[in-house]
Amino acid sequence: MNIKNTIHGLIIAASIVMPTATAAIVATPTALAARVVNGCVITPGTNCSGDNLSEQDLSRSQLYGSNFSNTTDFQTNFNRLQGWGMNFNNSHMEQATFVGALIYGDTFENADLVLVDFSRSRAYNDDFRGANVTSANFSGADLHGADFTGAVGVNLANFTGANTSGCIGCPAHA
Repeated sequence: MNIKNTIHGLIIAASIVMPTATAAIVATPTALAARVVNGCVITPGTNCSGDNLSEQDLSRSQLYGSNFSNTTDFQTNFNRLQGWGMNFNNSHMEQATFVGALIYGDTFENADLVLVDFSRSRAYNDDFRGANVTSANFSGADLHGADFTGAVGVNLANFTGANTSGCIGCPAHA
C-alpha cells in the first residue's frame, strides 16, 4: 500500500469517526518550500557567498555544509542553528546571534564578529583564526578544539563559563 492510499484511508476513517475534523486533513503530502532571502536559498549545502542576510531570522535552520563567506549578516539571528562545515570566512557579522547554536567545524576566518553572541553555543573545532571577536560573547559556550590564533580582541571578549579545553588562543581565565 502506498502513502497516498494510506492517507486516503485515514481520511475516510477520520470522516466516519469525526466528520467535522476532516477539513483540516490534507489528502496528499506536500514538500515545504525553501525560504529565499535576497536570492539565497536557505537549505543545507547552500551557497550564499557575498549575499546580504542582515537582520534576517535564520534561527533553528539546518544549514550543514553551507557557504556564507563574504556575506553581510548584521544583526542576523542564527540562534539554535544546526550546522557543521559551514563557511563564514571574511563575513561582516556585527551583532549577529548564535545563542544555543550547534555549530561544529565551521570556519569564521577573518570574519568581523564584533558584539556577536555565541553564548551557550556548541562550537567544537570552529576556526576563528584572524577574526575580530572584540566584545563577542562566548559565555557558557563549548569551544573545545576551537582555534583563535591571530584573532583580534580575544582579551575583550566574554569567555565566562566557556569550555575552552583544547582551545588554541583562548584566554586562560575562561
